[in-house]
Amino acid sequence: MDKQIFLKFTSFNGLERKELTLDEVTAYSYTLSGGRPADVKGLSLQSPFVGTTFKVQWQSSTSADGYRVQVWSNGAMICEVDTTNTDYSYSIEEAKTDGIGRAYTIRVASKNGDQISTYAELSISNPVPPVLLNVYTTATVDSITVNWVPSEVPDLKDYAVWLSTTSNFDPTQMSPTWTGTDLTITLGGLQPTTPYYIRVAVRDVWENTVWNYTNQITQSTLDS
Repeated sequence: MDKQIFLKFTSFNGLERKELTLDEVTAYSYTLSGGRPADVKGLSLQSPFVGTTFKVQWQSSTSADGYRVQVWSNGAMICEVDTTNTDYSYSIEEAKTDGIGRAYTIRVASKNGDQISTYAELSISNPVPPVLLNVYTTATVDSITVNWVPSEVPDLKDYAVWLSTTSNFDPTQMSPTWTGTDLTITLGGLQPTTPYYIRVAVRDVWENTVWNYTNQITQSTLDS
């Protein structure tokens, strides 16, 4: 903690044959070092966690010579680093190595030598991309073309399209028919004069989840 204190000791003056009072003796300074540093204060996000990275920050502690940062996801610590900075960034590239999550808990403690404070904690989560609103379809005898207006999410990975002959199908129970970054796709090899049911979702780079799917779109192929 490196805190300076001042000490006085009473003594006996042999020449004057009397005990000196505290007001009469010289103060000695002593610096206390070591001990557990103060806890971290002000742990927060610098900006909303909506892109491919997040950055946390905290207040500087005068009793610390560094900080220990832990990143937790799904109940497990996936990353631990020591730093002398009062901020820390974590990116999708690091997450690809550690295991991609969507919700994280950041724990930060101050350090002084081998002493460490209790951890401050901050829980954050990246939002699932919103529903794609403008989706359009057209058909031929054996194909359906689907197109949409691009999403503006900053951490876009791709789009996914589900096609089924079953009305009110659940896209979480089947793999997408198509995935990619194109804005117009054509699904071929279909039967004529048949109703097909379509749902589309925007997917981001973070942990796979239940996406925000469009409402079911019905499109029938043409008569041959």
